[in-house]
Amino acid sequence: MKLIVFEGIDKSGKSTLARAFNKATNYKHMTVDRLFMSQIAYSIIYKRARCIDSVRQFIEKFQAHEILIVYIKANKDIIEKRLDKINHEFINIERDQIVFDTVYEYINCDKMIVDTSNKSIEECIIKIKDFIGEVE
Repeated sequence: MKLIVFEGIDKSGKSTLARAFNKATNYKHMTVDRLFMSQIAYSIIYKRARCIDSVRQFIEKFQAHEILIVYIKANKDIIEKRLDKINHEFINIERDQIVFDTVYEYINCDKMIVDTSNKSIEECIIKIKDFIGEVE
């Protein structure tokens, strides 16, 4: 069983994809909607105390090969539409994306990027399942 962490900026599709992935895999894996990648990124964005050392220790204790970061991305226009649809507060999409991209490169465990901009949920799930070796 892997810990699969769905990460990304607000309204990139994390929660929707995590729920669909759980159903598609019959809840075989432990999944989390945000964890340490978001903690680091938002600590940088909002100038909070840095937590990089504690995140590194977490990854080492959990064993990096048991963690998969699924970094969910979407283009700016799609994220703006999703934010507007729920009347979400303004976020600086470009800044947040740059910070998340930088943190993604720093993290040392299994990781992949899934862009939800022009793919169906089913296509995204197939990509994740293929990455972890579970394609039927």
